[in-house]
Amino acid sequence: MCMWMQNSLDVVLEQSGIRHTWVDHAPAYCAASSLKVLNRWGAPVLKTILVHLPTGPALVVIPASMRLDLGRLEKIAAGSVRLGTSQEAWLLFPDCEFGAVPPIGKQYRLPSLWDASLLALPQVMVRGNTSMRSFLVNPVELAKLDDPILVDGLATVVARCAVRNSA
Repeated sequence: MCMWMQNSLDVVLEQSGIRHTWVDHAPAYCAASSLKVLNRWGAPVLKTILVHLPTGPALVVIPASMRLDLGRLEKIAAGSVRLGTSQEAWLLFPDCEFGAVPPIGKQYRLPSLWDASLLALPQVMVRGNTSMRSFLVNPVELAKLDDPILVDGLATVVARCAVRNSA
């Protein structure tokens, strides 16, 4: 792991005084692998998504086990919304590993939109600036640092396909 990548998030969290615990783990490059790798700590896992609103780039934070409701986000944004690419993330977040999206938009002068349900959770696991380091934190404390826009129903449940045995 490149230590310089973690430094900016380390500094922001340390200077804020927010209680958090860093966890080193096997690589987790997407929400599905994050859930698989990080669920063992017992806290819900969050994912941060780079989106482009009519007003510019923004971060969306939702439970990793759920899917972003783009239709709902477009209604809130009053216009078309698209997901950001790994290349765009690399340009916006040069202190992060390629494709990683940090959990704190304010650090990069970007607005953050959070699913409002996150604040009811006692503790969450959040990916850091790399695929191999995350942190446990109280989401209310993290919200104080980021000052997100809270949105009800920003995330929807991911439907699972049932597999039938045709025999």
